[in-house]
Amino acid sequence: MEEKNKSEFRLWLEHTWWSHKWMIICIALVIFLVIFAVVSCSRQDEPDVNILYVGPLKMSISVQELLQDSLQDMFSDTNGDGKKVLAVCSIAAEARYADYPILEEGDYVSDGEIITADPSRDVEYSKVLINADLDADTREQFNMEVTIGSSVIYLMEEYYYDLALAMNVIAPLDTVLDEENMPENTRDEYSVYLKDLDISSLPGFDTMPDDIIVCIRRFPNSEAGELLYGRTEAEYQANVELFNEMFAYKD
Repeated sequence: MEEKNKSEFRLWLEHTWWSHKWMIICIALVIFLVIFAVVSCSRQDEPDVNILYVGPLKMSISVQELLQDSLQDMFSDTNGDGKKVLAVCSIAAEARYADYPILEEGDYVSDGEIITADPSRDVEYSKVLINADLDADTREQFNMEVTIGSSVIYLMEEYYYDLALAMNVIAPLDTVLDEENMPENTRDEYSVYLKDLDISSLPGFDTMPDDIIVCIRRFPNSEAGELLYGRTEAEYQANVELFNEMFAYKD
C-alpha cells in the first residue's frame, strides 16, 4: 500500500511538472528575486543623517565620501546599527543670475554704456535668471525630494532655494540653531552662504560653488495635516544636531 502511494505521488509530481513546468519556474524565479531584494536591502546601511545637494553638477561618489569623512565626528550613530552613515541626495540643476539694468524714461544704452536722462541718478539693477536648467525631470525630482524625500539638511543654489522657500519647508535659523551657533553674517533669516561658514574649507565642501546656500528643512506640523515624509522626530533632531555642528565648526 505504501509503495502504491509513493508511486501515485511520483506520478502526480511528474504530471504536475510537465503540465505546469514554466509556471513553476516563473514562480520560483519570482520568489528568488524577492528573497534576494529583501536580503540586499537588509544589508544596506541605514543613514543617520541626510543631505540634499542641488548644484551645477551632480555630486560624485568620491565627493560624497569626502563629505562623510569631514562630518564623521560631527554626528552620532542615531539608529544604533554600529555605523555612522551620511546619505547624500544629489541633483544637478544649474541656474545662474545676471544683473540687468532698470532703465527709466529717457535712459538708453550706447556701446554697452548706460546713459541716464538724469546724469546724477544711480542706475538700479535687477537680478534676471539666465540659462536655468529647469527641465521637467529635474523639477519633478526636486519637488519629490523636498516634499516627501528623506533629506533634511539642504545645500542648494539660489533658484532652487527660492523654490523651497516658496514651498514653506525651510526652517528659520533661530528655531534650529543654538544661540552660540547663530552666525553674524546670514543671507536671510532662513539661510547662510556656504562661503561664510568655516566648514566650507573642509574636503568635499571645498568643491562646491561659493554661492551655495545652506539651510535646513523644518519639521512638519502633523497637527496641521502635513506629511511626516518618513522621518521621526528623533531622526530629524539628529540632523539638527549635525546642522549645529556645521555652524559651530572653526578652522
